[in-house]
Amino acid sequence: MKRKMTVAAVGVGALLAATSAVAGFKSSQQVVVDVTNRHAQGSLGGARNSADSMQYIGCYTQSVSPFTTIIGQCYARDAGGTYVSCSSTAPGFVNMVQSLNGDSSLAFGWDASNTCTSIIIFNTSEDAPKIP
Repeated sequence: MKRKMTVAAVGVGALLAATSAVAGFKSSQQVVVDVTNRHAQGSLGGARNSADSMQYIGCYTQSVSPFTTIIGQCYARDAGGTYVSCSSTAPGFVNMVQSLNGDSSLAFGWDASNTCTSIIIFNTSEDAPKIP
């Protein structure tokens, strides 16, 4: 009888261990573009892993000759094909763009002249990593 209880306890322990290995909140945010309010957001992993072949989101920096000015540019395209982009040379914006990584979530805003006016970068555990 003791042996059966020990085997049962080991089995329950194994089940609990297996359950805890997949625990944790997970999110896969698709790309949303709002041209009326001039705002775009989404997760890089969620866009990459989406079922459609349309959406993407990201930012990059580039230097303009004579390499004294750095420009940060953000862009997004939603599942419906709506594309937006903005850029800024503001040092704070450029620094934020450079902190973006391949598994981040991103939100940005722009004004009527397509100058980026805001940026939020989330590097959190719930964001889905990109699947190759």
